[in-house]
Amino acid sequence: FTSFSPMNPLGPDRQVNPGDSIPGQPKHQVKLRAEYSVSTNWLLGAQYIYASKQYYRGDEANENKPITGYGLINLYSNYEYSNALSFSMRIDNALDHDYDTFGTYGEADEVLEDIYPQIDSPYFIGVGHPRMLSVNAQYTF
Repeated sequence: FTSFSPMNPLGPDRQVNPGDSIPGQPKHQVKLRAEYSVSTNWLLGAQYIYASKQYYRGDEANENKPITGYGLINLYSNYEYSNALSFSMRIDNALDHDYDTFGTYGEADEVLEDIYPQIDSPYFIGVGHPRMLSVNAQYTF
């Protein structure tokens, strides 16, 4: 079938063929987790998240350059000091990897015209978060 995508850099009418990937959806996604109990009240863990390349929303024919895939490592720890008090820590994107999670086409001049009049790129990208540290203390009473 023919897909109508007016913002596609290659033109609005694109031929979609059987087997083309669905835009915005990585073909492969993997999540792995490993945990180690240091003691009965202390847990260490690591998580690996992988997403393969994906095409921009609006590129149903898969003709433009896709958004590259990415792999992230997250680390976490939980310590139960007592039945009522526990502490936890989490580091997401521990290696501070730059990555994009989503992309679509649009008209930048209609969205950002007053702020950035020189931008005319049709690419809108959802940037992944940088390294993030969270620390938590929980008291139950």
